[in-house]
Amino acid sequence: MEFLTRITPYFQIVRLKNLFIIALTQFVFYQYLIRQLRVETKLDYLSFCLLSGSTIIVAAAGYLINDIFDQKTDSLNKAHLSYIPEKIGNKSAKTYYISLLVSALIISLSLDLTVSHIYMTLIAIIFSAFLYVYAKFWKGTIIFGNVVVSLLVSSVTGILFLAERETITVISNFNNSGIIFEIFVGYMIFSFLVNLIREIIKDIEDHGGDKHYGVQTLPVVYGIEVAKSTCMFLCLFTVLIASGWLLVSHEVKDFRYIVFVLLLVVSPLIFIIQILAKSASKKDFTKISSILKWIMLTGIGSIILISNNLSHYLNHG
Repeated sequence: MEFLTRITPYFQIVRLKNLFIIALTQFVFYQYLIRQLRVETKLDYLSFCLLSGSTIIVAAAGYLINDIFDQKTDSLNKAHLSYIPEKIGNKSAKTYYISLLVSALIISLSLDLTVSHIYMTLIAIIFSAFLYVYAKFWKGTIIFGNVVVSLLVSSVTGILFLAERETITVISNFNNSGIIFEIFVGYMIFSFLVNLIREIIKDIEDHGGDKHYGVQTLPVVYGIEVAKSTCMFLCLFTVLIASGWLLVSHEVKDFRYIVFVLLLVVSPLIFIIQILAKSASKKDFTKISSILKWIMLTGIGSIILISNNLSHYLNHG
């Protein structure tokens, strides 16, 4: 029992729920888009597991290094979720971080040695470097840090697209259609916007501790009202993007898909705008952050809905 108590923080600190969402996102795109192409794909299931495993471990290392550098502000903003140094010592945390990076590089190198032109080792190094620099220098900046981490999150599907780019190009040329490319890019834009909103919301939640330690985030420098207005604008922009997406590429959308997106993506974003218009408590912002995470999950679900129509379109379109 004592052993479980000691190792549990090592799992909690890397945000297992968020890692699950990353794994689920890549699996859904692989299984319900790539495998729907009905041609020989570059990644078999084992290769996909290596790619996804490397991505997840790099993300876990990113969460860990973020907490290593954020010890002071976390002690004020979320003391109940602070793991370093109370539950994990600084030396142990750094050793854990290095172990995760080495593991990610070994897995990436294994993939590169078995599948040509994947470049996963290079991707793992670049992502790890960006996550380190973000945690060390960019997190405490106005918007820039939020944009960087949101780009990295949205690139989770981009990694898979890069690996299967040759397969997607072949099927696009054969069907004279760029629908697969459109879905990947469309989801990456959606993921970027939703995560950017969530990052700013988290900055609003952490306003007190950030201000105390002089961290220059948007709500600290320009005030919570400006940060709220920025989130409201981004929510509205995302609603317009999602609505516009429903108006194009009719070939792969049906009534169920349209209703799904309107009810579980567009409507919650409008609801968030309403909350932001009158919100004042930290509890409201925590609620918004949770809703945004669910919107990410429903966005993944929309890919499953679209897959059957996509398969029919590619094979008969």
